Formats: sequence, C-alpha cells, structure tokens
Amino acid sequence: MGGEVSSLTLKSLLASISLTLMKLYAGILSGSLSVIAEFLHSALDSLTTLVTFLTVRLSMRPPDVTHPYGHRKIDSLGGLMGAVFLIITMAWVIFEALRRMINPPEIDVGILPISVMLISILVDFERSRALSRASKATGSRALEADSLHFSSDMITSLVVILGLLFVRMGLKLLDPLMGIVISLLFLRSAIRISRDALYDLTDRIDPWIMDSVRRACLSNPEVLEVQRVRARKVGNFLFADVRLRVVGSPRDLGERIAETLRRELGMDVDIVVERVEGETLEERVRRLSKGVEGVLDVHAITVSDSRGG
Repeated sequence: MGGEVSSLTLKSLLASISLTLMKLYAGILSGSLSVIAEFLHSALDSLTTLVTFLTVRLSMRPPDVTHPYGHRKIDSLGGLMGAVFLIITMAWVIFEALRRMINPPEIDVGILPISVMLISILVDFERSRALSRASKATGSRALEADSLHFSSDMITSLVVILGLLFVRMGLKLLDPLMGIVISLLFLRSAIRISRDALYDLTDRIDPWIMDSVRRACLSNPEVLEVQRVRARKVGNFLFADVRLRVVGSPRDLGERIAETLRRELGMDVDIVVERVEGETLEERVRRLSKGVEGVLDVHAITVSDSRGG
C-alpha cells in the first residue's frame, strides 16, 4: 500500500505542475487576476503535494534514540511552511486586486482561460476521488486533507469561471473582486492550518481532549480515580500518559482505554498507564455491597476503627 500511495502522490504532483503551467499561460494571455490567483494557488498545490509526499514519508519513520516519540512533528512543520507561503502569496493577490480596482487593465476573456478552468475542475475531481479512496484504505489523515483540499479547489475554479463570464459581459470590476474573494477563502484556510500546526509544535491540546481521556479511563469499573493526565497531539495522533488508582491488577486496561479514545476521537492513540493499586475500606465496602443481587447503591457508610479493643 505504501508504494501505491507514493505513486498516487507523485501523479497528483505531476497533475499540479501541469495545471500550474496551463493557468500561467492562460493568465498571461487574458490578464485576468482571478486566473493569475488560480495559477499561484496551483503553484502552491504543487509545493504542498511535494511537501506532503516528503513529510508523510519522513513522519512515518519509527521512533529512534533521538526521537523517542517518533517523527510526526515533521508533518506539522511542513504544513506550517506551506500555510505561511500561502498567506504571503494571497496577501500579494489582494494588494494587486486593489491596485487593479483603481486602474483597471484590459482583460481578454477568450475561450482559453475558461477551458483551462474547466480542465482544472475535471482533474481536481479525479484527484479528490482517488485520494479519498486511498485515505480510507490507509487511514492517512494527510491524504484525507489533500482530498478535501482538491474538492474545495473545484469550487474556487467555478468562482473564477463566473468572474470571467461577468468580465465578458462588461462587468470588469468583478474580476479583481473575485480575486479578493478567492484570496480571502485561501487565507482563512491558511490561518487555520497555521494555528493547528503551531498547536502541534508547541504541544498545546484542547481541554475537551483531556476530558475525553479522563472519561475513557473512568469508564472502566476497575478505575477508582484518575490522579494525573498528560497528553500531546501531533496531527491525528494522540500520545497520553495517565496515572490511575485501580482495584486489583486489571488486564489490558491501557488497550481498552485507547480503543475507547479511538472510537470517540477518531484518532490514532498511544497511551501509557501508570497504575496505583489500592482502595479505601469505604470504597471496598461499597464495591462489594453493590455486587450483591438487588443492591442498586450504597449510602452513608460509617467506618469505625476498633483496634485496641
């Protein structure tokens, strides 16, 4: 499967490069800013696909002496690089759009730019479908993200076609406006990707994930108390370290907790459980009493120490 994924990613990269060159040619001939914005986006697609290809391969390396938690943060670093590049590029597009709104250039809207955008939609549809199948087969979140990314590309290409048709109807101001709309959409995605990547790189984790870990631990009847929870998230992988006060020596406790978290969070989970055995006399009385048929709950337990007579 690894070879098939590499082949699919390589084909996606070649498709991105081809679309980039086609959009560059169409943008230069037509002078349309929305087409040029799409060219820049396709260039970033090529870079992103290349970064995804490299970072996925590197991040899947097994843990070693210098990386005991593995290499998964490489994927987050690659995502941050691509997002920063996207923010800078789209900021330039917005600046250029504002300049063109003040001094509108002549735009030649022929069949070429529209044809290029239609081809882009067809290619993105096929890439999105193939990457979606691969992500379901491998469980790869990176491939799943790429699939969703190319699905959104189809929508932006449709927006560009509409902008070109408006220009052909004499509404020239709509071309830079479409360029701004597309850039804002990309900026929003880039900011979200940057935020998530920074969270991964700085070990920030959402409080609701910590609450989920506690609930998963306490869902096991052998667990009396969750004394400590530490967790870090990298992409779709969760590392957790918990200290639990338990009854006896429950088997496969860590795996049961991890499986509960996988179902609830939809993530890959690696959990380390430190067990502290022992229960108070009151807890033991309550547990044994509730095991008696007909007993629903136990209240007002009084414990007396009669040592020494």
